Amino acid sequence: MQGAQHHFRRLSKAMSEPGVIVTFSPLNDECQPLDLASVLLTLTDSSRAPLILQVASLSGGRMLRLTGNGIADERMVAPQLPERIVHELTERLPPFSPDVDLLLTCGERLMAIPRTTHIEVR
Repeated sequence: MQGAQHHFRRLSKAMSEPGVIVTFSPLNDECQPLDLASVLLTLTDSSRAPLILQVASLSGGRMLRLTGNGIADERMVAPQLPERIVHELTERLPPFSPDVDLLLTCGERLMAIPRTTHIEVR
């Protein structure tokens, strides 16, 4: 139970602070490598399933300007998104809010962009 609570707190932090990177790490040396997608699906509301994307890196990609709830003014992030996602973001009028919660993972690290966040591609 302690592990689930730890992971839920990490996911809650990521969702409440769009663009902030959080780490999901095993709680002890006996844990198997973390299957982040399974953990995230278990912890999210099944009526609003998120889009979970495994990306090469949470930095070094196209610059995105995030605004909205949980962000004081703006937050600049640059995850390495698949070209199709970048295309979808650039084809919409800025600022664009996704129809789903985006959960970007890289190894045991996660960046969330909730559906209420406005995204502008720079």
